[in-house]
Amino acid sequence: MITSYDEGRISFIAAEVAEAIEQASLGRVPWTVPAKIFCAAFPGSLTALINQDFVHDGINFMEWTGFADDSAATYVEHFAYINPWAEVWTRMPSGSVFVADKHLPARTFADTEFYNDWLARAGNVFSGVGLKVDASPTDVVHFPMLYPSRYADAYDDPAAEVSRRLVAPIQRAIDIALNLRFEGERAASQAAVTHRAWSSLVVDSSLKLCGANAEAEVLIAKESVLVCKNGRVIFKDPALHRRIADSVTALMNSPASPASTFSGGSPYEPTVYSLSRLPTPDSFPRAMIGTRRQVLIVMKRLARPPAIQDLSALGQLYGLTKAEIRLCFSLYAGRTLQEAATELNLSYETIRTCTKAIFAKTGARGQPDLYALLARYAG
Repeated sequence: MITSYDEGRISFIAAEVAEAIEQASLGRVPWTVPAKIFCAAFPGSLTALINQDFVHDGINFMEWTGFADDSAATYVEHFAYINPWAEVWTRMPSGSVFVADKHLPARTFADTEFYNDWLARAGNVFSGVGLKVDASPTDVVHFPMLYPSRYADAYDDPAAEVSRRLVAPIQRAIDIALNLRFEGERAASQAAVTHRAWSSLVVDSSLKLCGANAEAEVLIAKESVLVCKNGRVIFKDPALHRRIADSVTALMNSPASPASTFSGGSPYEPTVYSLSRLPTPDSFPRAMIGTRRQVLIVMKRLARPPAIQDLSALGQLYGLTKAEIRLCFSLYAGRTLQEAATELNLSYETIRTCTKAIFAKTGARGQPDLYALLARYAG
């Protein structure tokens, strides 16, 4: 027997789901909870909360209930990108509610792969509703509920009305997620450029400037090597700009986190450009809008090396050997362990052993800690 849905029942369901969305956005309950509450209110349904990037064809976030794990997995891997319904509701304004039997009945695409290999196998769920809220030019959050067509007459209108009342809660959750992303990205970018002696900056996939140290800010202000227009970094040499843009794109799309290093500049101003993807910070709570990937660009202008600092006070305090102080000089100048090994004419393994000894003597837990310590004692 199907439950009747009067105004009181609809209001109660909407309030329960809205509260769960609020709690999930604050990390107090898992994101499956609002989906489960919505699903339980309409027995026999399947529900998901999804953030999909239709520009780059990717699922950024998905939590579901009622679906078998293999159905959810194949949707993320393949069927999300051939879903005929998406063609309709992506054109609808943010805050719209899509009703399958009204806007695009499943029978109109009954001969498709999506219909036969996913909808039918997921449980003959050929009817449903779905709320759509735009989070950004690329992030589209939607809250679809699917159910067998025999439930459509009873479920379509009340499920659609509940969905309309969830627009504001979903928007608040998006705002919280965007704030978390901004704070996480800002912290990651600042940590990446702090205490680097060479000009260093952090950009996103579109070369939007996310962070820069003082040396890089000077270069930007002089507009001699690069400029910042509308928040985006532009290198004045077109060939160099294309190479850096291509390297950033490659680093963003790589499943690993490799680095890219190449030389540039004029014979009078030789420069080594080192690019590396920053690790994505883990944020809690798990947000519908994930943290964007960022790339660190370090510009080592070989004709203008950083000034050598006096670290004698640091050496005396922590009992560092002359070799260990020389390594500190090299690391403080922004060199990698491999570059330091070449500069000091030592093997990479010797440099690693020496670095570990410095960490043990100073109590530094890693290179960021060591950079901060060196900055305090540099004369």
